[in-house]
Amino acid sequence: MPKWLTKAKAAFKTPEPVPPEPFRLVCVCGGVINGVRQEREQRIRCGDCNHEMFVFPESVYPPPEVPYRGVTDESDDEVEIIEEPSASSDNLPPGPADAITIAPEKLIKKPPSPKKPKGRSNPKAKRSPKKVGPTQAVQVDHVHGIRDLRQRRFKIITPFRAIAAGILVVLLLTGYAVLHSRSVANAEVVRTRAGKLGQQALDAGDLAAADQEFTKVDEALQILGSDDPQSRLLHQLFLEVRAAVELLPTSVPDMLASAVEASSETALTSWESLFDLTYRDQWVVVDTTVSHDDPDAEVRIAVPLMLENNSAFFVIDGESFAEHVVGDGAQRVIFAGRVQSCQASGTKHKTWDIRIADDSFFFWTDPRTYELLGFALDEESTETLRQQAEMLGVAK
Repeated sequence: MPKWLTKAKAAFKTPEPVPPEPFRLVCVCGGVINGVRQEREQRIRCGDCNHEMFVFPESVYPPPEVPYRGVTDESDDEVEIIEEPSASSDNLPPGPADAITIAPEKLIKKPPSPKKPKGRSNPKAKRSPKKVGPTQAVQVDHVHGIRDLRQRRFKIITPFRAIAAGILVVLLLTGYAVLHSRSVANAEVVRTRAGKLGQQALDAGDLAAADQEFTKVDEALQILGSDDPQSRLLHQLFLEVRAAVELLPTSVPDMLASAVEASSETALTSWESLFDLTYRDQWVVVDTTVSHDDPDAEVRIAVPLMLENNSAFFVIDGESFAEHVVGDGAQRVIFAGRVQSCQASGTKHKTWDIRIADDSFFFWTDPRTYELLGFALDEESTETLRQQAEMLGVAK
């Protein structure tokens, strides 16, 4: 075993201490601080601006061993790092307080080492000196560690994010399906139970209780989205009960008398303010005879009025009315709708137009709610309500 004594001595030899690792910090004010790392972290203050900076401790791991390269090719280059203070600390761009700035360096390529011939080497052989070409210098740019981390661009769509997004979408859709199925099942129960309670309240003549129950029924019908005859009948009862509960506070002639009085020059309150406060969006139920020949024209129904130089008309959209009333002769109709406006035209003789909201217009069908309004329920009225119920497909 060659050199066994040297290896034995090296095994018991105390290793040489590793030289301390230097560091170089650039403060935000431009000052440069040099030093060596210690076993624990350090907090160093700048001597110019008293700014505190953090220094990492020295590495606890041994330095990596340089692997033996063996026979190298001529194309392999050895790199030698030569520090060159070409740029002063004043010319460095400002960075964050804890950024470590590395001064520019040049990498100088050494000439390639001569290739060793294979086989035994002849020590007596003469080796001709090889010419070394000019060295090549490579400039290294400034490196700012924390600034580079902040400016690094990450990919928005990655496989992990795509899988996570897919799982999230599946969970959301599953949760929505479960909640929707539960709401549909609950709506079925509410429609059946509240519908029976509303019918009982109507039979007892309690419009307020019937309105509460049929409001629940209508909300359940919106969730179910059903259009069967039973659902249409329940929605029709909801409209009639709601109109009966939210009727105009006064009769139509009394409302027009208030309009004439409020429109005079001596009135303290304008008619527009009084109408918005008292009458707007309130329901009115009309039982009259009407003829409608032109589906595109508005329907104007005269209102009996005992006021001098004043006349009034209900104004209804022709398309809403023409869906069920079209013909040459006069027909008796019972309908309801919300009062949208009441405006006058003319100077000496004023004509008041009481406009009914198009989205609220509907025909009356139930005799119980009709009688609860105070109308006399005779045979002719009963027949008119039955015909309108058959026309709407809600006949019992």
